[in-house]
Amino acid sequence: DKFMKGTRSAPKDHIPTNYSNGDDDKPIADLFLDTSIMFADIVGFTKWSTERSPNEVFTLLERLFWEFDELAAQHNVFKLGTIGDCYIAVTGIPNPIEDHASLLTQFSFAAREKVREVCAQLDAEGLDTLKLDMRFGIHSGAITAGILRGTKSRFELFGDTINTASRMESTSVGGKIQVSAETAELIKLDRRGKWLVKRDGMITAKGKGELQTYWAEPNPVGSRVSFSDEAIDHLPDDDFNKLESQESDRYYQHEYDKQDEKV
Repeated sequence: DKFMKGTRSAPKDHIPTNYSNGDDDKPIADLFLDTSIMFADIVGFTKWSTERSPNEVFTLLERLFWEFDELAAQHNVFKLGTIGDCYIAVTGIPNPIEDHASLLTQFSFAAREKVREVCAQLDAEGLDTLKLDMRFGIHSGAITAGILRGTKSRFELFGDTINTASRMESTSVGGKIQVSAETAELIKLDRRGKWLVKRDGMITAKGKGELQTYWAEPNPVGSRVSFSDEAIDHLPDDDFNKLESQESDRYYQHEYDKQDEKV
């Protein structure tokens, strides 16, 4: 219990497999193989915050992140914490979630709408927040998590998955949700491939080189999969894969045609 004291950010139902009341020196940590992590950062915040009072800055952050916390509870998403104006959330921890990538993407859709609502409300109150936006980045993979003990113990995550998720956010753009190829593959396996639009060109991520990524949109224009989720839920895998392939071909032909028109 003394290790959990002061760890308000730790999942209440997370009891590490190697926890022992009789061995206080043993680390409290686990490896979670199937997780997704999201970084979300306010675009334009730095300049805006220098022009506003401390109370106004905290009004924005508290109002927005409170809404995010409410959404996280509704979507079974775990809030890892905030760093300045960056909100960090994860799925697949502490309990396994089969559709962790799709779940976190859905949370991002809802969070993006909340950004627009909150900024509109605060702008009406004179905070000049319509100029602000948020960019999102999601990556999926293995994460080491546990209680980092000390004077103030904290629940912490470690691993390259976190670094890549951060790169997804930093190379995204305002109002967009960028997901890695690994996250995109999991979304496709969840039969939510219609959310994905391949980003033009490769991004260059620090420490990662060139990466192919995707934009995630609930109803993208020119979506490469146009059939409804309800209609395909009961399709055999072979039929679904065939149909998705046909729709994918149509989407990319549509993109090629648009490029020809520009030329």
